Amino acid sequence: MSKATPEHLAYAKMVLRYFFGVKGRQLTWCGNRVSLPHVLGEILTFVDSSWADHKEKRRRSIAYYLFLNNTTFS
Repeated sequence: MSKATPEHLAYAKMVLRYFFGVKGRQLTWCGNRVSLPHVLGEILTFVDSSWADHKEKRRRSIAYYLFLNNTTFS
């Protein structure tokens, strides 16, 4: 940052304290807890798009989700 303020430093310290506090936690990706509509080992995809939805600039928007074993990974 070119013009950091004391508030920026305080926020950075808060983020670092959070990361140090949760560094012992782990993400689990358990295939035994798969529930419908998911199937163990199968990639499920949801996509949504809108064309010219922004009235002023006529831009499009798109979103997608990839699931594997009941967990979103993209």
